[in-house]
Amino acid sequence: MGLAPAAAALLAVRDRFGDGVLGPLSDFLSTDRQDAELAERLLGEWMHAVLVRDEGVIPAIQAWHAEAQPGAIVLLPAHPGPRGAGDVHPLVNRMRAEGPAAAWVHAALAGSEVLDESGQVLRRASGAVFLPGRQAQSGPLRRRAELASLVQDVAEAERRFRTAEEQVAATVQQLADAERALHAADAAAEAAGRRSARRWRRARMRHARRWRWSAS
Repeated sequence: MGLAPAAAALLAVRDRFGDGVLGPLSDFLSTDRQDAELAERLLGEWMHAVLVRDEGVIPAIQAWHAEAQPGAIVLLPAHPGPRGAGDVHPLVNRMRAEGPAAAWVHAALAGSEVLDESGQVLRRASGAVFLPGRQAQSGPLRRRAELASLVQDVAEAERRFRTAEEQVAATVQQLADAERALHAADAAAEAAGRRSARRWRRARMRHARRWRWSAS
């Protein structure tokens, strides 16, 4: 089995990093034939890791990786070399691990660091730096979180819809009240007009009678 495509792509351009890229981890390993398979199973994806001179060369490799998009790569800085795990990890206050999972999640993540704003470039507790490949399909944790977020979005949409309904109902009620008030005002004005007309007619009649009396 050859190197993973991303590791091979990095080795193909190693000259642009001077002596920063030392070579694949597998080039520095040797074992007997009967132990080779076990070694590969134990190391797993680390068989495709690439040793680099130190942490100073990682930003340049990271910039190349972001542009070339060759896939996921594990970088192992020779200096300062592996380091011990810390007590915290990037999700210590943002992910809940319950029951028997708690200790294993802590063991898996303790000492890890996020090296970029996107959360894609990671440094493990050992000191190994992981550059990501293309966006992977959602795993069970992401799917569950997306579903929970969707449920919250639906609940929020329903709440906003109910609020909008209440606002519409209040507006309709206000319009109905205004319409009733307008009808009442129109009726009052009409009644006042009729009363004024009657007073005007009575006044004219009185004036006419006085004129007739004075003429006679």
